[in-house]
Amino acid sequence: MKHKALVQVALAMAALAVGGLLYVLDRPAGSTHFLTEASAHSESGARHFGPLGANLPSFLHIYAFILLTVAILRPGTRGLLIVCGAWFCIDALFEVQQYLAHCCARSLSETYLLTAAGGIFDPLDIAALALGAAAAFATAILTRGRVKL
Repeated sequence: MKHKALVQVALAMAALAVGGLLYVLDRPAGSTHFLTEASAHSESGARHFGPLGANLPSFLHIYAFILLTVAILRPGTRGLLIVCGAWFCIDALFEVQQYLAHCCARSLSETYLLTAAGGIFDPLDIAALALGAAAAFATAILTRGRVKL
């Protein structure tokens, strides 16, 4: 793996680590599928990430996954735009799924597909996804050096 790709992977892993800390420190016990009751530390209601903590996971997720994809595929500028757009669509679909889960009939919202994310739709998450994709695009351009088409 080239040095530039390693930088992208390192930045992606750092973003995922911050996201993991956010879930451990700021989310209530039992609110996240991958954290047990004992591992969540926010019973006191402390918000270490402040008001950004609600939407920061959306930003960090798309940022990290775009950089990981770019590090593996090493696309040109057009390919980078496709990668950013694809991850935006994937993550936005999960946000739409949360909206549908709360709008549809109870029997539909109880299916695993609609409750797997366990979140609540927030339009600011869509904005965070767009910002995360833009930041990942800029990071990918800056870390790869020369621009190739």
